[in-house]
Amino acid sequence: MSLDDEAKDLVVEAIDGRGGSHQTGKALSEPPAVCTKLETLNLKGTYQGYVPSQFGDSAGLRSWHALFEKRGACLTGLVGYAMSANPLLHTLALGWHSEFDECEPGGFSHPVQVTLKGLASLDSVSQSLVNLDAGGCSFLCHEDIQPILQSAGGLERLNLNGARVLADLAFLGMRSVQLRHLILRANVRISDVGIVSNVLTNSPNLELLNVGCTKLTDATLRGIIRHCPRLKSLDVCFNRNMTVAGLRAAAEGLPQLVDFGFSGFELLTIPDLKHILSCNAPKTKIGIAACKDLTDDALDIILQLCPTIERLFAAYSAFTTAGIQAFVQRACGSLQQLCVRDSEAVDEAVVADIQKRFGYVFDI
Repeated sequence: MSLDDEAKDLVVEAIDGRGGSHQTGKALSEPPAVCTKLETLNLKGTYQGYVPSQFGDSAGLRSWHALFEKRGACLTGLVGYAMSANPLLHTLALGWHSEFDECEPGGFSHPVQVTLKGLASLDSVSQSLVNLDAGGCSFLCHEDIQPILQSAGGLERLNLNGARVLADLAFLGMRSVQLRHLILRANVRISDVGIVSNVLTNSPNLELLNVGCTKLTDATLRGIIRHCPRLKSLDVCFNRNMTVAGLRAAAEGLPQLVDFGFSGFELLTIPDLKHILSCNAPKTKIGIAACKDLTDDALDIILQLCPTIERLFAAYSAFTTAGIQAFVQRACGSLQQLCVRDSEAVDEAVVADIQKRFGYVFDI
């Protein structure tokens, strides 16, 4: 069956290491270039370098095979292949985890290579983009992304998780007034000055921000407090240059914050946690992995101050089996996700039972 001209959504997803794959929606015998009304193009699984079997080897489709490289998709030209004929396209997902497909916008296992030529064609149609997911596209540089960010005035969600090459220049001139979700996790070359001046000052509607695993400092936290009063979700996990004092200030200065991830802050104490959770709205999602000074008493504080707790990420913790079991029993009315893996004092059978019950949980 051919993908007809009226199709609006296309998902292509490689699912195993043998080249097996599937795509949702209508089966394909032609590339997306035949479509003119695509609104969503999701290539989230193609990082593995395999082309869905539906594309076959016919003469008209051979170019598809040239667009992929094994162990890292080289998407050169692919974007323009579909984009030039689809000016209404509002969602483009290129990365490993698709934040717009309700997948966890966490880590990635293989880098995705998106080249300048592959993204340059977006410039002419990027004004229609609302969602751009390039999570795991490790090789993006400012020449790739800057033209898009300068012209996509309606962009609401941007996922650049793991884009390790991007620096401040990529965000210069960014038109981000409508931006609500921004993920810059593991963008190790961005600076406080760059993110505050180029992004936060122009993003008054930001609701979700993930800048975990970066080199940012408390200066960025101060910028967030100053420019992002509507922020509801903030992840600053494993930011070694941030301080507990900065966390406390963020909790005080962000009145709508309900999701707060600060895993990896090893100096965080129980009084610090109590202060953070006491500020403003009750938290529903908390990340406290590898906060080694937090004992079972911290679990009691969470239950007292966050009575509707939905997610707790507490891997690599000092909690005990008894403490975790009591927490699960008392929080069962609201708790949806819990992770205590790699916690030495929690029995392995309990960890396995929790993972079976709640699934594999990433950090916030």
